[in-house]
Amino acid sequence: MLPAVMICMDGETGKGSCRSFGGFNLFDALSACSDCLVSYGGHALAAGLTIRRDRVADFRAALRAYYDRNPSAAVPALECDMRIDDPSLLTVEGVAALEQMEPYGNGNPRPVFYMPELVMERATAIGGGKHLRINLKKEQAGLGCVLFSSTMQELGVSEGDRVDAAFYPRINEFRGRRSLQLQLTDLRPADSLELCRKLLDGESPEPWEAAGLCPSRRDFVSVWRWLEKSGGSVGGRLAGIEALAPSGMRAATLVVCLRIMEAEGLTILSWDGERFRAEALKREGKANLDGSPLWKALKGCRNRYL
Repeated sequence: MLPAVMICMDGETGKGSCRSFGGFNLFDALSACSDCLVSYGGHALAAGLTIRRDRVADFRAALRAYYDRNPSAAVPALECDMRIDDPSLLTVEGVAALEQMEPYGNGNPRPVFYMPELVMERATAIGGGKHLRINLKKEQAGLGCVLFSSTMQELGVSEGDRVDAAFYPRINEFRGRRSLQLQLTDLRPADSLELCRKLLDGESPEPWEAAGLCPSRRDFVSVWRWLEKSGGSVGGRLAGIEALAPSGMRAATLVVCLRIMEAEGLTILSWDGERFRAEALKREGKANLDGSPLWKALKGCRNRYL
C-alpha cells in the first residue's frame, strides 16, 4: 500500500489532497518537501497542499526520494478497544451513549469492538457488488451488519462459517424507526485453532483476545480431573484438540490452563508444531496458581476489555 496525493490544477496553481493508510507520516513528508510547496498543512494521515504548476515535477521527485529513505511501515495489526461476548450488551441506548465521545478523527479514533465465534448466516452484495450486507448470529441473537469495499472472495469465508468480527456499532434510522447496525471493520474465520497454536508456540495473544481466555479456578479443577481420568497423559494433533478438551471448555482455555499449570510444576506440556501432549506431575503440597504471571496478565486483560 502507498500513500496518495491528488492535485487539481487551476491555471498555474494547484490544490492537493493527500492520504496515508497509517504506516507513513504525511505531514513529515510534506515538511521535508516544503521547498516545492506554496503552503501545506494537516497531520500524519491526511494533509492538503498548494503548489505551483512548475514545481509539480520537483515535488514528485522530492516526495519519491523521501519515501525511498523512509519507507512505510508494515500495515499495523487491527487494534480493538473492547471484547464483547454477550450480544445482548449491544443496545440502541448504549450505542447512543457513545456519541458523547465524538467527534472522531486523528487523535480520537472511533472505538472498535471485537466479538468472537459468530455464525455468518447470510451475505448479500450491495452497491453494485462493491459492498456487503451481512447477517451474523450468536446465541440466538441476530446482528445486521455492513462491510464496505469488500467481496466474499476477498473475505475467504462462506455462509454458515464461524467467524470473528471487528466492528463499531451505529444507529440506523429509517422511516422514524431506530435500529442497531454493525459496521464491520474486518471479518475473519473463527480463530480458535490459530489461537491455540499461538499459545503453544509461547506467543502472546492480542489483549482483546486474551480477555476471553482468563480461566476460573473451576477450569483448573476440570483440567486436572480430565488428566487424571485419562491416566495422567493426554495428547494428539492440534486439529483434534476441540474434541479432546473437557466438556464445555474452549480449546484455547484448555491450553492456557495447561501453560499455567506447567509453570507451577503441575504438568509438562510438549509441542512439536503439529502434535501436543500434556502430562500430570506428582507434587507435594498445593501449587500457588495465584502467583502465576500469565494468570495475572489474563485477569488484567479481562478487567480492561470485558
